[in-house]
Amino acid sequence: MRHSKPCLFTALLLAGAVPACGDGAASTLEPGAPVLATRTDQGNVREPFFVTVDNPCTLAIEAIDLEGTIHGIGSTWDNGHVKTHYNVNLNGVDANGVRYQASSTGNGKERD
Repeated sequence: MRHSKPCLFTALLLAGAVPACGDGAASTLEPGAPVLATRTDQGNVREPFFVTVDNPCTLAIEAIDLEGTIHGIGSTWDNGHVKTHYNVNLNGVDANGVRYQASSTGNGKERD
C-alpha cells in the first residue's frame, strides 16, 4: 500500500516552488482587482392613478373606468446601470356593472 502523505507533501512543495521560478507576466485572463459600483440615486414611489380604457372584448366597445396604484422602485449606479421594479394593482367597473381586477409586476435593467 502506498502512503499518500509523502506524495501530498511533494505536491505542496512543487506548487510553492512554481511561482518562485521566475518573474512571469500576469495572465492576460486575469481581470485585476474588482471595481465595485456605488448607488448614486434610489427612488421609491407609490402613485394612485385613474384611466378610462375601451374594452374590445364586448360587442359594442364599452369604456371601463380603471383606478389603482402603481408602486415603483428604482436605483441608478455610478457605472451606468439602472435597475427598476414595479407593481400595478387596479380595479374597474363597466357600464353594465361588470367588475374588472388586474395586477402586474415587472423588473427592468438597463445600462447607459
